[in-house]
Amino acid sequence: MTGSKPISAPDAPAWLVPAAIVAVLVSAWIQYQCWPFVTDDAYITLRYAARLAAGQGLTFNTGEWVEGYSNPLWTIWLALSARILPFDLVDLARGWGLLFCCVTVALVPALLRQLTSASRAMAAGALLLILAQPGVQVYASLGMEVPQLAFLLSLGVYSSLRGRTDSLAWYLLAAFCFSLVGISRPEGPLYALLWGVTLAVILLRQRGWSALLPLSALGLVTVLPALLWQYYRLQVYGAWVPNTAIVKASGSGIAAHSELLGVIWLPLLAVLALALLYWVKPAVLSVVRPLWRRSLLLLAPVLAGLIFVLFAGPDWMAFMRFLQPVLPLMITLSVAILFELARQAPDRLRARLFSLIVTTSIIIPALTAIPFGTGRSFASMLMRNEAPIYVAQWLQQNYPGPHTLAAARIGAVSYFNPQYVVWDFFGLTDRAQAQAVLASGMPAAIFANQIAGNPILARQPELVLIIRPPWKVPPAVYAPEELQTLTQHWRCVRQFKQERWGTYDLWVRRDLPVGAVACDGIGQ
Repeated sequence: MTGSKPISAPDAPAWLVPAAIVAVLVSAWIQYQCWPFVTDDAYITLRYAARLAAGQGLTFNTGEWVEGYSNPLWTIWLALSARILPFDLVDLARGWGLLFCCVTVALVPALLRQLTSASRAMAAGALLLILAQPGVQVYASLGMEVPQLAFLLSLGVYSSLRGRTDSLAWYLLAAFCFSLVGISRPEGPLYALLWGVTLAVILLRQRGWSALLPLSALGLVTVLPALLWQYYRLQVYGAWVPNTAIVKASGSGIAAHSELLGVIWLPLLAVLALALLYWVKPAVLSVVRPLWRRSLLLLAPVLAGLIFVLFAGPDWMAFMRFLQPVLPLMITLSVAILFELARQAPDRLRARLFSLIVTTSIIIPALTAIPFGTGRSFASMLMRNEAPIYVAQWLQQNYPGPHTLAAARIGAVSYFNPQYVVWDFFGLTDRAQAQAVLASGMPAAIFANQIAGNPILARQPELVLIIRPPWKVPPAVYAPEELQTLTQHWRCVRQFKQERWGTYDLWVRRDLPVGAVACDGIGQ
């Protein structure tokens, strides 16, 4: 752990530094290309943040106190930013994400120096490998909380590694970071718990029972925000868990998720290289073992991320979103191990190791990046699809008054139409619908597309956006019983193409003017 004599830096190819500079320039171009895309889910958070900034509380609809977001810290941060900074809230979400991502990447060399005596080449190699990850590039400006959480985890681990038993300053900074992590996402408390337990074991071994008092102070700092948020949740929302936890039930299947390899390939490569080199040179363990001991506080949040993914199952978003916050930590440790192994390896084996790293760092990320970038994956369509924004703007122009709207993808249509009362077919922001989803025993994605018997439609909203199943090309036609249910109260007035995947069909209640009708004869 901290205080141990650092291991001397290994030799590395001279081309790593200029390659990292090129990677930074390429990343700037990628970010320019990614800037227009804000995923629809991010707009749910943005609506909450906008209403909070306007003094309407953490609500999605007036008078409906439902915790339909899973990122309290990010939501509050954006609301405060909107009150202080003279920028559009969407650009604030993009900009803060990009800034947090840049600072996290800049922390990597400092993290490496706490693990080993990092050379410029080693730091450049880590930077190169992080920037090669498509998930890092995509989530940097997607409008979500991933970069903020990655920054807090990285800064918290760095502060932990800087900590000394004779001074609590760095440990206090680490505790503060993990206290914010505790209210960043539903799995946030797990990150804080495993980090806290690891730190407690280390300090108790170093200082004995005299560490109890400082550990108590650190523990109080760490858990206080989570306790205060839980009290707020119970008092305001009347629930122990966010509403999103009801409709996003845990599941398994992570072992079959093809994108998992695209995230953990470098740690796997480090373990494989260690095993192969140990077979050639068993003494390598004496070099790597101290590095592992110094890495315990880094491994704790990585383990928490893996546990959550195994519990929650794969997310629909690309590049294993739930593991993205710990990706910089995984890469940092993997680079440290691989460079130390390269130092121990014979010259010929060292060259092969670097060649293997370079080859895999190009091929494996490309396996997920190419389908996403070319729009051939379902996740790419959902995350990069700008059709919801067009639909939202069309509604703003043609139905500007305060209306009730029911929709399955509610992000953009709700954010750009703040005057609407929006009811969510998925139940994320609607407690009654969430309970209906839970009682149905169906996944929310399936239940949201059920027309007959859907409780949201029983409220007879003025506007209804029906998404024809986007996983079927061409879109599935309405079944007779679906048309019978809809045409009793609504008329289909417009179909919006959802990129190459299905349509958004706008149905308007029959007592409202509809203007031009363009639905190919559906439900008129």
